[in-house]
Amino acid sequence: MSGTAENIPSDEYFNLSPETIKINNQNSKEMKVFNIENESLQDRLISFNKIIEKEINNTDNECEKQKNIIDKAVTKYIASLHKQQETIKDEIELFYADKKSNLKRALSDTQRLEDFNRNSQNPIVQRNLKKMAKELMYATENIINKMKYFELKENYKYENNIGKLKTPIYEKPIKEHIILLNSQLKKVIATKKGFLAWQSNNKIIELNYGHTVVSEKNDILDICSTFDNRLSYIVYVDSKFYCKTLNLENDEWIMRSFSYPFNNLSSIMFGVYKKNIIISSDNGKTHFYHRTNLEVSEIEDKTSKKKPISHKAFKKGLCIDFGDELEYFSDFNADKIFLNIKTSTIQDFSLYDNIIDKLIEGEQIFCSEKDFVLFNVKSGEGYLIEHEKIFPGKRLLEYQLTNSHIVFCLLDIENPKMITIQYYPVLKDENF
Repeated sequence: MSGTAENIPSDEYFNLSPETIKINNQNSKEMKVFNIENESLQDRLISFNKIIEKEINNTDNECEKQKNIIDKAVTKYIASLHKQQETIKDEIELFYADKKSNLKRALSDTQRLEDFNRNSQNPIVQRNLKKMAKELMYATENIINKMKYFELKENYKYENNIGKLKTPIYEKPIKEHIILLNSQLKKVIATKKGFLAWQSNNKIIELNYGHTVVSEKNDILDICSTFDNRLSYIVYVDSKFYCKTLNLENDEWIMRSFSYPFNNLSSIMFGVYKKNIIISSDNGKTHFYHRTNLEVSEIEDKTSKKKPISHKAFKKGLCIDFGDELEYFSDFNADKIFLNIKTSTIQDFSLYDNIIDKLIEGEQIFCSEKDFVLFNVKSGEGYLIEHEKIFPGKRLLEYQLTNSHIVFCLLDIENPKMITIQYYPVLKDENF
């Protein structure tokens, strides 16, 4: 065997123990591995340096790219805002052009009334002109009060929506008065004597003047306005129900007694109509008692387990609120009608266009705590409207339509013992 001097083990090597020889050999192997790793790390560092150099060169490009993205986003956002701005400005211009046109027409009508008044000596014509002038001035004041204003959306920066135009209720009552009560009311109805209120102490008062109309020793279960605008209420005495109806013009009473099979007296609901007395309760049964002979027919809703929330006796039928639907029991058709109720999508209401004119056309209002339903029995359709949108700070309790006025009875939200009565004239289109 041959080799160089470096490869020949020294004498000391042969004198080492086997364990020491093994350790030295291991250390030798580790040094070789370290050298290999050093070479690999060097290559890796060189490659990484190249990556860093490349990224240094790319930073300017990436910076410009991101700046372009934000420029495009802001440009698009500003364009969207400008588009909304122009749309809203167009709406404002249309609104005020219409207002200006209506005011010019009112001015022309006023001038023509002046001419008629100046040239006429006829007292009948003078009286009619006075009435026309009063209505014209009221309608014109409503036009003057009508306004649109821009409402900035608080979080428009995040929703890409700067806001919208709003038109608050601008029609003002021609007359109103406030009534302060000693106790809260259970129910208000509209009769020939105006609004009557049922108080918790079994008294029924004339709301406008506070006069007591009825003071009943027995518990009153419910009250209603009859088909001909009289007062009617129901009591329970000695296992019988008594329906008492008062002619408010001559204080003449009509009393009818009948049996009605249910236990919960507090849930009684009734109405007095031309053909029938309709009585219902929370037991799912509605009875029609013929007014002449008190013969009874019954409607039973076997599928409904819902409890009624509130009710109202209209001139031609009894309406009951079950929370998610309204049922209407007609005097002329011994069956119930389900009213299809939708939430109104109108954003800016006009008291005349959207409420009063509809009532004059024959639609009716059913009131609940937070909103009311304006509905048409013939079509079976109705719209849900929040009290606040029409009567800010108040809740509609009842209304009355006369030949000359529509009268609203309103409850103050913050003070339930304060009632406001508002009068609005029934306006007729006149060619002045």
